[in-house]
Parts: sequence; structure tokens; C-alpha cells
Amino acid sequence: MDTFHVMDDVQTLERGELRVALRPRVGHEGPVRFIDVQRFFLLTQPSGRDHWRRIVVGRKRMPEAGEREWAYVDRIAHSIERVTSDLEASTYDTKTLGVRHQPGFHTLARGEYAIARHADHVHFLWSLPGLDDDDPVDLRRDLRLTREGSVIAAVFNPQDYGFYEPELMRRFQGVRKKSVKFAPLEPPFLDYVGTELVMVCAANDPMTLRAA
Repeated sequence: MDTFHVMDDVQTLERGELRVALRPRVGHEGPVRFIDVQRFFLLTQPSGRDHWRRIVVGRKRMPEAGEREWAYVDRIAHSIERVTSDLEASTYDTKTLGVRHQPGFHTLARGEYAIARHADHVHFLWSLPGLDDDDPVDLRRDLRLTREGSVIAAVFNPQDYGFYEPELMRRFQGVRKKSVKFAPLEPPFLDYVGTELVMVCAANDPMTLRAA
């Protein structure tokens, strides 16, 4: 894997392999445009661990400066084959439309990610040197997918004290009020299916992460 360089005042919490993938809509054939995308995924494998996480990006695009996008952990498995096993191509019958074909998922890029704490917030950063130049430029633009990028990431408070272990639930305790709506992302949150995330692309974000 490539080596990341971060600023001196940044603490790296996790790093690992990243794959970016999509699944086309039912019945689609031919080149994929943004309108043809059914689901958009970030697939992560932490270094030194044997499991993969599948994160669904809700509106099928990464945030631009000043925007927020939401995502959630959809599946966790011990191999890339298992975490994507339900995304393979399939054909099925329907009463109203007859035989329908669901195209399989397509990996757009492979690279590396890092989760890093900076001051009072946490960044999700990526480097995708393997971004496929054969994919349409318009599709990458509409997905807002870049070879290098960074978003500030936080976790929604599940409002269910038993959802996470007590130590993680304490991250949602407020100073002036009983609880807060968000907590900065920490890697253990991603090991729970159903974890909901918000990703913010802050204007003038000083955080950079580049592969060597």
C-alpha cells in the first residue's frame, strides 16, 4: 500500500485498503451514467484486520465544499467476496414486468484510506491512484470522485443506549446538555452494521493526505 503523509498535529486512528464501487439499476445495459447508478459504496479493510466493511453513500456522491452527505454501514464480512456476495449479477421473474436482470457491481477504483483526528474533529481521507481512467469522466464528476480527498466525518447518535457498547455511547454525552446529535468518527463505530454517518466537505479544509 502507499504511505500517507499527514500533518504533525494529526493522529492517525486507522488506515487500510479502500475500494470504491457502484451497482447499476435493474435492467441497465451499456455504459453507466450517474442516472443509472442504483447504489454507491465505499469498501474498507483496516490494516492488520481480517474484515471488510461496506458503507453505502446515501445520495450516491461525495460532498463538495460546504455540503453534507450521509452514509451508513450496510454490511461487514471477513472477505471482499463475502461483503459483496449479494451484489453479483442476477436474473429473476416478476408478475408485471417479466424477466428482470440486475447487473452486478462494478469497482471504480482501488487505493488507501485513513481516519485521522485533527483538533476536535476527525477526517476520512483517501488516495485512489488506481482510479480507472476508462470510466466516463462525467460519471466520476457526478459521483464527485477524486484521486485524493478528505471529508470531516461524524456519527449520528442512535438514540438507543444499547446500540453501541457503553464506552462508545459515552461519546454522545454533552457538556451542557444530556446528549449531542453527533460524535466524531472513531474506527470502532464502523464495526456496527447500521452506523449512520455524516460527511462534510469543509471549505478551506487544511487537511491533506497524499500517497508517497
